[in-house]
Amino acid sequence: MRASSDLSFVLHPLPLLNISDYYTRAALSGQRQLAGILFGTRNERDIVIENAFETKLDDQQVDVEYLSQKLRLYGTTFPGHQPLGWFYISDEASQDPSKEIVELQDQFASAIDLPIVLMFNPRSSSASNLPVRAFQAVFNEASLEFSEVPVKIDAGDAERIGVDDIITGARSQNQDHLVSQLVTERNALQVLHSRLSTISAYIKAVRTGAVEPDQSMLRRIHALTSRLQSQHKHQQIQNLFNEQELNGLITAVVAVVTSGLQLRDDVNAKRSILVEGHGVHQ
Repeated sequence: MRASSDLSFVLHPLPLLNISDYYTRAALSGQRQLAGILFGTRNERDIVIENAFETKLDDQQVDVEYLSQKLRLYGTTFPGHQPLGWFYISDEASQDPSKEIVELQDQFASAIDLPIVLMFNPRSSSASNLPVRAFQAVFNEASLEFSEVPVKIDAGDAERIGVDDIITGARSQNQDHLVSQLVTERNALQVLHSRLSTISAYIKAVRTGAVEPDQSMLRRIHALTSRLQSQHKHQQIQNLFNEQELNGLITAVVAVVTSGLQLRDDVNAKRSILVEGHGVHQ
């Protein structure tokens, strides 16, 4: 790796938030290879990154067709921005450019000139700095080298704290438990959907005569559907009970309002009597 580059590299909060959102979604789906494109403006040696979007990777191979479509769409939507680099998310302890970075750089360079590589390490233990490092790709005669570029975050103190918390994935014990619970429920729903699809396909095959009916299996399916209908009826009863309770509350409110109106009429009548009596004495 060469000495530090003299480029001025400014990173806005928006691309950081986009990348952290991408990392969160990918982590829930089990995806590990994460990369994307950085967009912004450039004035000679001054680079400002203002947005980012992810790209598709399959076994360290960039989906060039998907990348080209995204570049055209983004260029049409934001004509003032241009692709200036790409980002890579790695859980490795070292954030120096690896063999994977070199291979991806070659692939991105074949589609578009992207000299800047932004590397993230969400599992970094550093509490003082964002886990972000930028490098400039420099092509020599025989090899590809990287020069580190100082990164400046264009954000106030409050924004920096918020972005730091999001990018590093700092989570409390309760948040860890919530994420684990949501992942478990998601997996359970996937299993349920798969098994319901299997049951539906089996019933269709029985109806069309493609397979012989299994009476034991059909009884089990019937028991399952009856149970679901029973739960549905229970929900209907609960809804009816809630409706009756609401009607009772409305009746009570109407009674209170009626009593108040009657009390008001009594007060007005007594007031009229007092006013008339005062007039007679005068």
